Amino acid sequence: MKHTKDQAMRCAQDGYAVLAPNFFFRHPDQVILNKGDSRYDMTDPESVELIKAALATVTSHKAADPEKVAICGYCQTGRHPLIFAAEVPITAAVVWYGAASKREWEVNKLQPKGAR
Repeated sequence: MKHTKDQAMRCAQDGYAVLAPNFFFRHPDQVILNKGDSRYDMTDPESVELIKAALATVTSHKAADPEKVAICGYCQTGRHPLIFAAEVPITAAVVWYGAASKREWEVNKLQPKGAR
């Protein structure tokens, strides 16, 4: 969580409109989650819904340019910018270490669509 906040602050200091939402807010124990002793497995449809809500929030700000949008994902959320970009036109999808293993692209209940 600290890493994400630090990255967001660096981008903001460079003049970008930034939002770093906690998409794992639905996990019942945030303390255990933030210690790394648990995880929250988000579905692809859930991630698209949450990114759309976050995007609506940040692009409503006067400093944001809705024509220039980059979505970033780290580690477990690395695949989500790619899933989102497959459904919604954005300027960039950035993945920092994530979405690299074959298992992340297999169809299952969390990931109902195959790789495009």
